[in-house]
Amino acid sequence: MREFRSIKDLRPCRLTTKDLADLVEVTRSGFPQSDRAQDVEIAVSFNEVTVKEHSVEDLLAHRGLPDMIDSFEIRVIGWSQKREIDKSVTVRFAINNGSLHIAAQDEAWALGRQTQIARFLAKKRPWYWLLHRLFPLTSWVPALLFLEAGEALVKNSNVVAFVGMSVFVVTWAIAMVRFFKGRFLPFTRVMIRDKRRPLDIQTTTLIVEALALLVAILALVLPRK
Repeated sequence: MREFRSIKDLRPCRLTTKDLADLVEVTRSGFPQSDRAQDVEIAVSFNEVTVKEHSVEDLLAHRGLPDMIDSFEIRVIGWSQKREIDKSVTVRFAINNGSLHIAAQDEAWALGRQTQIARFLAKKRPWYWLLHRLFPLTSWVPALLFLEAGEALVKNSNVVAFVGMSVFVVTWAIAMVRFFKGRFLPFTRVMIRDKRRPLDIQTTTLIVEALALLVAILALVLPRK
């Protein structure tokens, strides 16, 4: 029998535990009612440990969950009248990527599921989601600006510009390493315990980079007495 399969890349997401429960419900919608708890599986991974449960409530009951999760998967399956799996939806988020996998015999049903889940997740993007896409493409910028500041130091003894640019480059390099580890501008973030701070690591790093860059540019542009 013909089966329709769809794989869609997802954008970054930032979820609370309520958002995670809502995402499970959105993923389950459209499936026939089932008394099998195993038809829904929620898995989270952290520190080389994977915890699997069939409801968000049972998942959160686990002791030892970290404050934040950067890798999770939701899988729901549906059965035909012949007790064969005839549809499945998997929402998968990892440290640096996310994807939506749908398999069903009904193409219209599959496309409807894809649209509804994508619309829900579009509302859960972090404020920096666009910056997350652009950040890896700008790795050459600090090197170019650092060379410019170095030239200014040699020709004009512009120490302020050199120091400001050095701080910018070092901060940017640290941010780039943390980015690929999923610690800066994280692609996936589920807040198990939302410990709000006045400034998070993203905001603090960007402020330091912006100030250092501003000081360097002003030192290069403004005339020296």
